[in-house]
Amino acid sequence: MCVPAFADERGVTLFEEKFHGTLTAGWLWVREEPAAWRIDEPGLVLVVQPGYLHAESNNAKNILLREIPSVHDATVVAEVDVESAPQIQYEHAGLVWYVDDDNYIALFVESMGGKAKLQMVVEKAGKGQFAVATGDTKAVRLRFEIAGDEITGQVRETADAEWRVVGKMKLPSTEKARIGIMSGGAPKNGERTVRFSGFRIFRLEK
Repeated sequence: MCVPAFADERGVTLFEEKFHGTLTAGWLWVREEPAAWRIDEPGLVLVVQPGYLHAESNNAKNILLREIPSVHDATVVAEVDVESAPQIQYEHAGLVWYVDDDNYIALFVESMGGKAKLQMVVEKAGKGQFAVATGDTKAVRLRFEIAGDEITGQVRETADAEWRVVGKMKLPSTEKARIGIMSGGAPKNGERTVRFSGFRIFRLEK
């Protein structure tokens, strides 16, 4: 992976998942397909499944979530390294802040118009808004900064690169949310995979 995890961050780690051996306790699967994921050190490999959260689809599989630690009056950050090569329209993988299938925010590497791009999506009560950015997407570090009622989605391609903002969006719900990773949009039996590594949640100290 081209982006060493956490090398330059100032923060207090609240949770870290290295994907070694077994998953740490506390993860929750949504529509788990057990045969379509494995820990292949270093990282979690998902076989990208058909399905989406978009609009009325709500059939994305192997969404992996955990609770967001409660931190009073501070910015909470979630980051993960993603290696993927989406090939068909709307095939995607990345971070997700999730209340339910109709209320979530996602930051994806996604195939759009024949090219892999970065897309941030917010869906509130099933209605979506989008922000799109371009860049080298083969191996990136994706990041959510959660402050108050907003999430900022960011990306960087190398350890010494500046974080680039993909989008900033209001939280779609005040209900308790979880945060994690997901993929989707592949053809049935497409046999494509995405690798996640270096997942971390921390309290940002600026």
